[in-house]
Amino acid sequence: MKYLVLFVKIITVFDLCCLAVYFGGDIVSSLIRKLKKKKPPTDVFEFYEDSGDVPLSVDSIRMAFQSDIPDLVQEKILPQAKETLDALTEPEKTAVSLLLRAYIGYINQEGPLDEQNFPLLMELLKYTEATPEGTLDIPGMMLTEAAEKSCQKEDYFSDYRRYRLMQVDKERVILACQVIINDLIGRLYRYDYRFGYDFDLAEDRSLTKRLHEKQEKEVDLYASGNR
Repeated sequence: MKYLVLFVKIITVFDLCCLAVYFGGDIVSSLIRKLKKKKPPTDVFEFYEDSGDVPLSVDSIRMAFQSDIPDLVQEKILPQAKETLDALTEPEKTAVSLLLRAYIGYINQEGPLDEQNFPLLMELLKYTEATPEGTLDIPGMMLTEAAEKSCQKEDYFSDYRRYRLMQVDKERVILACQVIINDLIGRLYRYDYRFGYDFDLAEDRSLTKRLHEKQEKEVDLYASGNR
């Protein structure tokens, strides 16, 4: 009988110890969780609250809204071209900004996704000429045709017309734009963009295809006029 009572006491003490460990562990764990500060969840993707925080990239034209294009030119592109801009007068700087805004807006609004990039902007600038008043170069014809098809004149066409109205040396302005975008492409593209970007000339909406077609028409008209 004596051993039975001792055995019961041992079992009781063992059960009490188990309960103490079980509940004590929960209490300690709860206290530790409360004392620890919650770490903010890490996002897999990086989002920017303001479009001004987004760095300049090869997709900047494609990702921009029409309302973002003036800021894209004024705050992202031109600040990286200080040496080129220092050689221009203030009216010429304004003309550079207007021409870039017009072409970028046109590419963003009218071009297919695979052509909404800086290499196509460079192509437009290569075809740009300082034409006399009343005549248009090939990019000017393309912008005018796009505006005529639309009931609502886009901002890029207004920028282009303001550029046309400015009494500045257009050749200097065009050259400055070409230098700025050429330098920009050199920084953004780590390989030759002519091979890295394959323009789909079979697309009906291809702006590159339109540029080439209009150049061929100009050459044919010039040749027929000299006969």
